Amino acid sequence: MVNSHRSMINARVLSGIRALSALVVLMTSVFAAHAQETNDRKVERIRKIYSETNAKIEKVEKGGEEDRLAGIAVNELVVNKTGKSWPAVGNFREVYRFYYDSDGESPYPSKLLKISKATESAARKYFEEYVFDRSGNLIFYFEKTEDGEVPLERRVYFDSGKAFRFIDDGKTRDKLSEEDEIVANDILATENTLRGIFEATLN
Repeated sequence: MVNSHRSMINARVLSGIRALSALVVLMTSVFAAHAQETNDRKVERIRKIYSETNAKIEKVEKGGEEDRLAGIAVNELVVNKTGKSWPAVGNFREVYRFYYDSDGESPYPSKLLKISKATESAARKYFEEYVFDRSGNLIFYFEKTEDGEVPLERRVYFDSGKAFRFIDDGKTRDKLSEEDEIVANDILATENTLRGIFEATLN
């Protein structure tokens, strides 16, 4: 009788543990799905800003004189403009472009919208973009490397100074590795340096 009672208790405990485990799995799936949806919405917002910014840039770079005069401002910095042969490399050239606009009521443009960097080093070509939101925060980084038959591409999305999504050659991941975090921190450090160069051109 006692053994039977104990068996019933053990069965109930085991059943409770199984139910709790199932609940934990279910809640984990719900939270993961919610995080995925939240990140998708962030990416959608960032892509909208990216498209709007590029539309402004295209209007200035490809439009008429009126568009250039009334549009956003552009600063350009060229490294090795004359094409001097670079030690151990040969062909080397870097072109930085800083795209910016007026901020609030100030008549002088100073709000950074985007930074682009194009590099030619020997036979290799690299292109990078840093895109900012309306508050001047980095929200998107793009890198394209032409160092072989197939170009390599990387996209990194940021929110509040922290990367939340990597897309490498079309493969998406939101669960970032330690290496991803190091890459993201390097991007933020480089962006901070470039921002300093940009701000120095305004003084």
